Amino acid sequence: MALEVLQAIHLAEQRAEEITGEAQKRAREMIDLAQKSSGERLRDSERTNRETFSRLLAQRRQAVEASLAQEGEAVQAARQTQLKEARKLLPQAAELIVKKVLADAHR
Repeated sequence: MALEVLQAIHLAEQRAEEITGEAQKRAREMIDLAQKSSGERLRDSERTNRETFSRLLAQRRQAVEASLAQEGEAVQAARQTQLKEARKLLPQAAELIVKKVLADAHR
């Protein structure tokens, strides 16, 4: 009877070791799976962030280019207006120069 009890204890200890080993194996597998999943999510997140940044950068670039184009058009229009005003004054300026030259010729 004592031998049977010892054998039962020995079998229970072996079974406990098997259960502990299996639990440790499953725990390692779960940790590995969690790390792999976490790494994949991190890479996906980084890729999404890069894509978002690129998209936002492209949108901002387009907005700045459009703004610069509008400013360029406004500057060009202002130049044309100034040029027209200067051309209107050209005959008057030429007349003043001629008068000045003729007035200084008598000296």
